[in-house]
Amino acid sequence: MDFFIKAAELIPEYRKLTAYLDGENSLPALVTGVSHIHKAHLVGALLSRKKEGTALIIAESEAEAQRLVNDINSMYLPDTALLYPAKELLLADYEAASREYEHKRIFALSAMISGGCRGVICSPEAAAQLTIPPQELKNRTITLSQDIDISLDELIARLVAAGYSRCDMIEGAGQFSVRGGIVDIFPPSSSAPCRIELWGDTIDSISYFDLESQRRTEQLDEISISPAGETLFDSAEVLAGRIEELAKKLRGRNAEAVRERLNNDIAKLNGGVALAGTDRYFPLCFDTEATVFDYADEVFVCENTSVREGFRGAALQHSEDLKILIEEKKLCKGLDRYMLSKNEMLSELDSRTRVYFDTFIRGGGLKLGVML
Repeated sequence: MDFFIKAAELIPEYRKLTAYLDGENSLPALVTGVSHIHKAHLVGALLSRKKEGTALIIAESEAEAQRLVNDINSMYLPDTALLYPAKELLLADYEAASREYEHKRIFALSAMISGGCRGVICSPEAAAQLTIPPQELKNRTITLSQDIDISLDELIARLVAAGYSRCDMIEGAGQFSVRGGIVDIFPPSSSAPCRIELWGDTIDSISYFDLESQRRTEQLDEISISPAGETLFDSAEVLAGRIEELAKKLRGRNAEAVRERLNNDIAKLNGGVALAGTDRYFPLCFDTEATVFDYADEVFVCENTSVREGFRGAALQHSEDLKILIEEKKLCKGLDRYMLSKNEMLSELDSRTRVYFDTFIRGGGLKLGVML
């Protein structure tokens, strides 16, 4: 790691860039003439000098974002950078779906809050997608330690409010099970499940365990359990109540058909049946909107023109998908806000970006010239 940092510090333009970022400058810096590996080198060096906060780096595509993550972590410390993937929005009915990408998003957001990484890298689409607000993520993260008092019912309620699914025996991330005074939980932010043993209303022990053998592998004094998803409600009753409020407000020629679908979901929730998919109810979750921009203290953009074009393409596709679902009476007004609009995204880029890294020379910003 030190070798790559020292190599960057030998570059005059890099020294000018760091001096510019340390100053009180309102305009973004423009670094031109950098190929992919040079971006990884320079971005990694900038991340390594951060003492607090997390930078958001927006790459031209998710494949390029993953490459940057891999190369930065190879040059510098592991987990210097994390990938924040785009989530596949499951807005129509479905039987089953993987939550892997959503869990990776929560893991990255939790690391941004806790300081577990210095940079998060994503595609334009991922940056524009709405997510859980930072304060909600903090509030719904459950911190447990030995000897604290918490009842089994309270712990179960908090896990349900954090998006965890209860099952007989956990098989993967986002699940929990209860056997007597033993609660097994698999947080998305952990590589292994944890076991909480209660003595009455007091936590007696916390440990990681092996999913196959069920044997404990590591004793813990404390653990932070991040939410298991981005679409979160305190309970099924709360979700049913908010859907009912929306159903009452519906107007227009498709109102009755949509209301019937909503009422079916309300009946399932009131009957104790979990909905196959709740992504479409994300707009009803929180009082405020947020994106990954709200978790970052500074923003870098790699290939400005490509990033903007990439977002325009994603926004157009998303708009067409919403139009079809609304015509099919599967969505309605009030359930049609899942990502930033084109103007909102471009405004975020223009107001938040501190450095543009471009392969070719483009106008605007502070021209540092060819870096390497």
